[in-house]
Amino acid sequence: MYVVQNANDKYGVINDKNVEIIGCKYENMKFDESTQEFFVTNALSKVGIILANGTNKVDIQYDELSVLNNNLYLAKNDNKYGILDKDGKVKVDVNYEEIKTLDSDIGLYIVRYNNKYGIITENGQQVIYCEYDSIGVDAKSYTVDKIENQYLLFDNLIPVKRNNKWGLFDTKGKEILPCDYDGFGCVVTGIVDKVANNALIIPECECIVVNKNKKYGIVNKNGELLINYVLNAVYSTTNSGVNKYFMTFDHNDETIEYEVPWYLEQMGLYTPKKTEENNSNQNENQQENVNEEENKINGNTVEEEITENTVDSNEVQI
Repeated sequence: MYVVQNANDKYGVINDKNVEIIGCKYENMKFDESTQEFFVTNALSKVGIILANGTNKVDIQYDELSVLNNNLYLAKNDNKYGILDKDGKVKVDVNYEEIKTLDSDIGLYIVRYNNKYGIITENGQQVIYCEYDSIGVDAKSYTVDKIENQYLLFDNLIPVKRNNKWGLFDTKGKEILPCDYDGFGCVVTGIVDKVANNALIIPECECIVVNKNKKYGIVNKNGELLINYVLNAVYSTTNSGVNKYFMTFDHNDETIEYEVPWYLEQMGLYTPKKTEENNSNQNENQQENVNEEENKINGNTVEEEITENTVDSNEVQI
């Protein structure tokens, strides 16, 4: 097939035998390799879709059309967006100010309505109502964590922001954390006196760093508070391509530092996958160091302080 232009600067399509497939009557024409279809524009600057055999698939009635994924199309009219199915039929009415893919594999899309953000399915079902100022985190601030999707953590958690407070939903629309948090992640510039990286997630433990009242805590992917909001910093260091995550906090005029996965294991909050025999030896050495630190402390132990389960009424109970 060949796109051709006639003497009146109109576009059409012919086959290799010079037989007309699509008449030369369009102002513009673009062939999409992924769908093997032609996106055509008429004299009124309206767009439609024509199949390679010349059959109309989507009537020429939209201001813009584009492939949203292999089975869906994004349609725009009067600065509003909607979704068409693979046959060109409307699945989501053209009512939203913005639509973008959250995750095509699970069929979720971020939408903006009245300048607020929410989540819908490809059928238009509301998963998270359009009540939030933003959705997703700034993954560029946490490059070491290798966050593949800024809108989706651990393939299930959606960060949302409302009135400068952050919370989490799962992909079914269940609230995991209310919007009570100052932020997710720890930016360590000026906090830790060593080479350190910002930390948002701790992949090994499937945990998230949360910020509240100018302190940091750690929650698991179920929203359960594992480490209370007493930490000065949570960060990672990289050695030979391996990232290790640490936390620091003050106790009795001392700054104490633990490796996060190891500490959670000692508290019975995390069970690592053992891959090397020397892991046990390393843990024994670290346990000796912790015992030495604990012997210096009067009153509550470090463990009681940073894993204290009693929280304010507006905090998540565990």
